[in-house]
Amino acid sequence: MTAAHSSSHSRSQEQRKVPARRALRRTRLVASAGLVVVAAVGLTPLLLVLVGMRVDAIAFILGFAAGLGTSGLRALSNVRGQQRFLTQTGRFLTARTWTGYRTIDLRELRSVHARRIAVRFWPPLDYVVVRDSAGVRMTFCTAVDLKLIRRAIAEGQRGPSPAGGLRVSPLARAALGILPLPRGLSALWAIGSVEVPVAVMFAFIIPALVLSPR
Repeated sequence: MTAAHSSSHSRSQEQRKVPARRALRRTRLVASAGLVVVAAVGLTPLLLVLVGMRVDAIAFILGFAAGLGTSGLRALSNVRGQQRFLTQTGRFLTARTWTGYRTIDLRELRSVHARRIAVRFWPPLDYVVVRDSAGVRMTFCTAVDLKLIRRAIAEGQRGPSPAGGLRVSPLARAALGILPLPRGLSALWAIGSVEVPVAVMFAFIIPALVLSPR
């Protein structure tokens, strides 16, 4: 009886291995520094234009670098390595990301969406991005992790709805094997996955080329 009570008490005392505030503070710091670097790289051709230099080639090179940097910023929440720490009841999952370890509350998920990386001659790679009620975000792509997220969604939908509700995008449902996408939409998803880096790239390249002296 005492052992059962002790086990129940330990489960009720489960908490985050990495406090949400610490993880969010670290993420904001890295993301802010990354944004400064991306902006500095992207704006360099415009600064060179102001001193009268032609920047045709430089604009393309640094614009591409800025777009690549944007992709890197979007990947900060990607889970790395094989280590996973799951609490006894399966509520809190801790894993390493590009900004260090984070812990997410699988019972308090608020949003689940997905992005796809498509490269020619290779099968597309789907990433599922989850965010909990504390604002902690983690991104998964392995079959084992996606199975865990799928189970967390199923359990969340069976229980009472959380205060903020759980939003699962159609793309995430497809990536998790819950509901397939309509025909043709999968290809559009692959194209749309690169829209942000490409938009950033041309946002820096086009003004520099227009203003570059001839």
